[in-house]
Order: sequence, then structure tokens, then C-alpha cells
Amino acid sequence: MSENWTISVDGRVYGPYNEQQMRSFLAEGRLAEHSLVSRAGEDQFARASDYAELAPLFADHWPTSAAAWLG
Repeated sequence: MSENWTISVDGRVYGPYNEQQMRSFLAEGRLAEHSLVSRAGEDQFARASDYAELAPLFADHWPTSAAAWLG
């Protein structure tokens, strides 16, 4: 994945962010499957998990609370 991404939160757009930053946001709980993102420079936002380039990030990620629950 070599794309740069922007994230929309409450109508404000943040970014662009690279892959490593997106991974960090996911690990920190600041990015979720339902987060609204777009490729940098585009105006159409969709769920992060709807992008083929980002979907694998979520498949490999266990939320901290789920990991704790599974013990």
C-alpha cells in the first residue's frame, strides 16, 4: 500500500497520512473499520474497511479489549 489517506471526523478532514501512520492510529484505537477515509486529494469518503488497500489492516488487528477478553 503506497497510498496516502485522509480521515474525516465530525466534518473535519485530517491528513494526509501514510501507511505507517494509519497502522499506528489503528493500534492506538484512533482508526476503526467504520472510520471515514479517502485517498489523499479525493473528496469521496467511505468506511476504511471498504478500501481493498486498508481492509487487511483490520483483518490482522485484534482490539485490545478483545485480546483481554480472550485471555
